[in-house]
Amino acid sequence: MLISLYNHLFRSKVLPQASEVLRYHIRQRNYPLWTSYFIAQYDCLNDQFGQSHFEFDIDGRNYHILRTGKKQNTPFLL
Repeated sequence: MLISLYNHLFRSKVLPQASEVLRYHIRQRNYPLWTSYFIAQYDCLNDQFGQSHFEFDIDGRNYHILRTGKKQNTPFLL
């Protein structure tokens, strides 16, 4: 809760949300069957906080997102 409040108050005007970065990456790659990429924790707002794996819909296509990494990093693997 405190992290979300901090992000909302101090970082939301500068950084994109992690879900928007993920959407852009998949659209840019023309909806691949699978892909992987890395986003450093402080390069985006973590709007998927606490979710280690989840379903993510992008333009009617369903992706299963697996997140791994150390505490200071937030990479995404598809």
